[in-house]
Amino acid sequence: KREMVPVIQYDGLVIWLSNMVYLETSFQANPQIGSEAFEIFQHVMGKDKAVSLPASTSSNLQECDQNGFLEDHVFSRYDFFAKIFFPNIEKHDPEKRDMVTLFCLRQNDRRLNKLLAMSECIPTGPAIQNLRKPSALISPSNPGAKLYDENDCRIPYGLKYTHPDILNTLGLLGMQVTGLKSSDILDRAKSIENNVECVHQRREVLLSVIAIKLSEECEEELEMLQKELKKLKIFPAMPKPENFPLSWKGDQDSNVLFSSEAVYLPDKCYLLSSTHPLTGVRMTAAVQKFFGLSSKAISIDDVMAQMLHAVSVDPITLQPAQHREFIQICSSIYSFMQEQMILHPGSVD
Repeated sequence: KREMVPVIQYDGLVIWLSNMVYLETSFQANPQIGSEAFEIFQHVMGKDKAVSLPASTSSNLQECDQNGFLEDHVFSRYDFFAKIFFPNIEKHDPEKRDMVTLFCLRQNDRRLNKLLAMSECIPTGPAIQNLRKPSALISPSNPGAKLYDENDCRIPYGLKYTHPDILNTLGLLGMQVTGLKSSDILDRAKSIENNVECVHQRREVLLSVIAIKLSEECEEELEMLQKELKKLKIFPAMPKPENFPLSWKGDQDSNVLFSSEAVYLPDKCYLLSSTHPLTGVRMTAAVQKFFGLSSKAISIDDVMAQMLHAVSVDPITLQPAQHREFIQICSSIYSFMQEQMILHPGSVD
């Protein structure tokens, strides 16, 4: 029966049907993307090989029990996406590519969604090569989106791809909608480390994203993230208060950033401010705990060093407000040392 496959006239030429490939007629006739899909089909397969199959010819083949021929030579809608469109997506005209991709996203088809999820098909910038898988995307509504710019190629690009219905589908396909993966949080933290201008703009967002992450139950993942983030220099030193009478760590260069392992919270001001930088960055109690700031121990040696700074100051030279601060420093040091002697007898000589 294969030898009986007829010839047809196409563009003035007589051709053997068996030498050609065809797009499913119902899909090619689709009013939304049929013509664009056929142009892409011809571009990939070659115009001398990919031709239109007249509906009457398709019907005649079925009547002649030539379904095997149709299966071998006719590309169904799914075949077009699986074998033609997605594997060659970077070769397509961007306008046609977007029309077909958006059509695919609107179909709510399980098999097409699987192809979408596996393909780098969503534009994240104007360049034709800026295509990403849905799972690599960050939703514009995601709090973490403010940690990215166009050059990072992580946010869907263009009004059509930021339509609520499209964003909803992308979210179902793996786009990050409410928070960031641990690897992305670490990447964004590293991108602002030691970058004073950038860190001031993005640190608050980063800490809010970490707070979201802490609400997830993934203890092992959080421990690994915590270990890495504690090393990164993203915290500025708190500026010296106006009437503080001692030297202030970090006051010499406001552009220096520190890791969470190096800084303390402002409530340790009277005990450590001359020897260790303090940070006044706003963060939730959970985030403070995550960075180890709320439970960080103070050593006797550090407080002794603060005391040496205090005894080097002549109280008589201080203004009233400075003198009050000086008294508070001495009182805090005395209370700390007394507590250590009670808790650890012999620890203070």
